[in-house]
Amino acid sequence: MCRVSLYITFIVPLFLLYITAPVNATARFVLKDTRPVCFVEEVDESTRVVSGEYTRAAGDSLNVPARIVVTDPNGEEVSSNGLMLGTHAFTAPVSEDTAGQYMLCVQVTEKGWEVPSEARGILVEFNTDQKSRIIPETEMPILKRQKVDSLEVFTFRDFGGEQKDILRPAEYIRRIESALDNLITLVSDMQDEIEHLIGRFRRMRRTSESTYTRIWVFGIITALVMVVVTWLQFIFLRSTLRQKKLV
Repeated sequence: MCRVSLYITFIVPLFLLYITAPVNATARFVLKDTRPVCFVEEVDESTRVVSGEYTRAAGDSLNVPARIVVTDPNGEEVSSNGLMLGTHAFTAPVSEDTAGQYMLCVQVTEKGWEVPSEARGILVEFNTDQKSRIIPETEMPILKRQKVDSLEVFTFRDFGGEQKDILRPAEYIRRIESALDNLITLVSDMQDEIEHLIGRFRRMRRTSESTYTRIWVFGIITALVMVVVTWLQFIFLRSTLRQKKLV
């Protein structure tokens, strides 16, 4: 009877400690090639982030690149983090409409990498008991819509966002319109001035071309006159010499 009581004294506390202590679900494995080691995490609709922790031990394959890839139930990659040396945490976002089984895979990314023994592989401790952090829902204060010129207007704050600009009254808009009209007038005047300058340049070009042509014609006529005068002088000189019988 005493022996039974002694057993109960030792067994009951151990049983209570077992059922109250958290389950140690840390998995230890070795990556020897490029085949991935995957875990499944069941995510409900209220979960917004899947998080976890891993430890990569130092070894012969210290410089071999590896990654932790998280994919959603639709098979789309939502997160990809490098497997670094030491103990690190990782997170992956969860969309509202993608609840279900998320796949967490650890894989070597170096193409064709393989080691003959586990001693030369990558030792990883991976926490498979994921506890997804749930973002609490907070009720945002409902702000009254602003009134501009006695009209209710929507702002970014009405939809839970941040208002980027301050709403201005109609007089401010009219001042802007007046400034834009003045700017348009100045641009139009500048355009007229540029067109006037272009017209003057064209007229000066035509004038200079005409002057150049007249100079050429005058030069040719002058040369012809000089040739004719020289020839006439030669004829007159020869006839004069013949009359005086000098030739």
